Amino acid sequence: IAYNCNRQQHDLFLYECGKTFHKTENKIAEQLHLTLFATGNFIGEHWEQKPMNADVFFVKGILDALMHKIGIKKTEWKTVTSSILDQSLELWRGKNLLATIGNVKSDLLKKFDIKQQVVYADMLSENVFAALGQSGIRFKEISKFPVVRRDLALVLDEKIKFEAVEKLAMKNGGNILQDINLFDVFANEKLGAGKKSYAVSFTFSDENKTLTDSEIDNSMNKLIAACETELGAIIRK
Repeated sequence: IAYNCNRQQHDLFLYECGKTFHKTENKIAEQLHLTLFATGNFIGEHWEQKPMNADVFFVKGILDALMHKIGIKKTEWKTVTSSILDQSLELWRGKNLLATIGNVKSDLLKKFDIKQQVVYADMLSENVFAALGQSGIRFKEISKFPVVRRDLALVLDEKIKFEAVEKLAMKNGGNILQDINLFDVFANEKLGAGKKSYAVSFTFSDENKTLTDSEIDNSMNKLIAACETELGAIIRK
């Protein structure tokens, strides 16, 4: 990254695959890693829109998409502290750590004379392969029945992360809930001190029939009740 930045190449997306070695109880442990690095803009200068800088959420989206693509489900992101990373997150599947991401700390960047933010992701390849073996990839016919989307605006404490909403929805949405997406985050003093609003879409479908309004309403009511009870959410009308 330093080499490229010194030659006026600032928008970089790099990866490296290799092994690390760790001494534990007089043994040398070998680990296979896939590391990703993102820095600069992932959308460059253009008359139609502003440049967009690569950040933790951009790289997190890449890992989420990769896990989905290779069939690894039931993962969970956890906020952690790190000696080399800020805004550090870990991706877990059950008791197995799959990846760690975060912004490289400024003091480490200074050692290499790098003057721009660098996002780093470290995937533990063997744990990913093990999770892949458990999940498998299956193909199925596209449903002949319509998909229904419902949107919900939730006012929550600013400390509550979207992962908590997602986890709660999957638990209470039933078999017809197929997808959850956060499409807007809004913060304003009108919401109250320490509050933010999540705009979330919920996608429902059934492979065997057309869903009725009452079935979808029933699932949405359960989702709303769970968010109000367990997360203290207020539904924006």
